Amino acid sequence: MRVLIAEDDSVSRTVLEAILKKNNYSVLVTENGVEAFEALCQPDAPAIAILDWMMPRMTGLEVVQQIRLEYRERSPYIIMLTSRKDAQSLVQALGSGADDYLAKPYGPEELLARIRVGERMVQMQNALADHAREMEALAEARAKQLIHADRMATLGVLSASMAHEINNPVTFISGNTQTLQRAWTILTENLKNRKALPQDDPQISFILEETPAMLEGILKGVNRITQIVKGLKLYAHKGAGEKTICFIQDILKNALEFCQNIIQPHMEIHVDVPEDLPEVFVHPQQIEQVFINLITNAVHAMGKSHSGEIRIMASIRENRMRIEIKDKGPGIPADVLPKIFQPFFTTKKAGDGTGLGLAIIKDILEEHGGDLHAANAVEGGAVFTFHLPLNQPYVQTGPLHLRRKP
Repeated sequence: MRVLIAEDDSVSRTVLEAILKKNNYSVLVTENGVEAFEALCQPDAPAIAILDWMMPRMTGLEVVQQIRLEYRERSPYIIMLTSRKDAQSLVQALGSGADDYLAKPYGPEELLARIRVGERMVQMQNALADHAREMEALAEARAKQLIHADRMATLGVLSASMAHEINNPVTFISGNTQTLQRAWTILTENLKNRKALPQDDPQISFILEETPAMLEGILKGVNRITQIVKGLKLYAHKGAGEKTICFIQDILKNALEFCQNIIQPHMEIHVDVPEDLPEVFVHPQQIEQVFINLITNAVHAMGKSHSGEIRIMASIRENRMRIEIKDKGPGIPADVLPKIFQPFFTTKKAGDGTGLGLAIIKDILEEHGGDLHAANAVEGGAVFTFHLPLNQPYVQTGPLHLRRKP
C-alpha cells in the first residue's frame, strides 16, 4: 500500500521514509503542503497520508480541510503528525477531517500500529465501495426487470380487448372460408358433369360474382390479425434501447394506436398539442410505456358509468415539456392520493394489478430528469401531469394547438 509523507523537516522526513520502506510500504515523499495536496488530488493518490501540521505554503490542517471538501468520495486515510499534545489540538485536528493523530516524539511501533489501522480502514472502505457498485448494478438490473414486468402486466390487461378485436376478423374469415368451401363443391360437381360452366346457373353466377369480394375480405382479416399480433410482439419485446432525439407527438401516436382496442365506444380521446413542440431526448419505448400506463388507467377509472372523455394536453412551462392526461372518472380518493406512487400499492382487487405501474413510470420519468404528479381536477376526474426536459430551448413559431380525435 502506498503512503504519502508530507514533512518539511528533512531529518523527520528521512526517518519516516526509512521506517515505512523497511516494512515494505511504497512511499511518496513531499516537502510542503502544496506538494502534498497536489499529490493527493491525483487519480492514483496514495491511500494513506501522514501530514505534518506545520508546513510552509500550506499547513497540514489546511490540506486536510481542502481534501475533505473537494474529494469526499475518494479521500485518503490521513494521520496528522505534530508536536502538539494538548487535547484542544487533538480535537481541532480530528474535527478538521483527520482520521488519526500522532504526537512527536513517537516510536516506530506506534507509527506502524497507526498505519495498520489505516490499512484496515482503507480495505473496509474499498470493500464497501465494491459492494455499493455491485448493489447499484443489481438495482439497475432489477429496475429493468420491473419495467419489463410492467410492460407484460399492461400487455395482459390489453390482451382481453385485443382478443375480441382479433375475434371479429377470425369470424369473418371463418364464414367466408365455409362459403368458399361450399362454392368449391358446387364448382367441382359442375366440372365433373359438364365440359363448361353454365353462365345462367344462379349458383354459378353467385360464386363468380362474390368470390373476389370474399377473398378480399379474408385478406383484410388476415392483415388485421397480423397487425395486432405484430404490435403485441413489438410491445412485449421492446427493450429500453438508447436515448434518442424525437418528437413527443410520435411517441403519443404509437401509444394511442396501441391503446385503441381498450377504448370503449362511449369514450373519446381529445389530444391538444402545439404543432411546433421541440424535440426531447428520451428512451422512446419507456415514454411510450408512460403514456400507455396512464391512458389505460384513465380508461379503467371511467369504466362504463362515466362520460368517457380523456384529454391529453402538451405545453411548455419554464423550458420543460408539460403533459397532462385528464379523465372524467370518479377521481382519486383523498386517502389514496398520498400513497398512489408507492410500490405495490393498489386499489384493485387481488390478481387484477401489481401496484407497480405508477411507481415504475414515476422512476422512468425521474431518470429522464422529469417528474410525475397526480391530482383531482376541479371539474371532476383525475389528472396526471408529467414533465420532461427539452432537448433545446423552445421558441413558439407555429399555430398554438393541433386538435385531433382518434
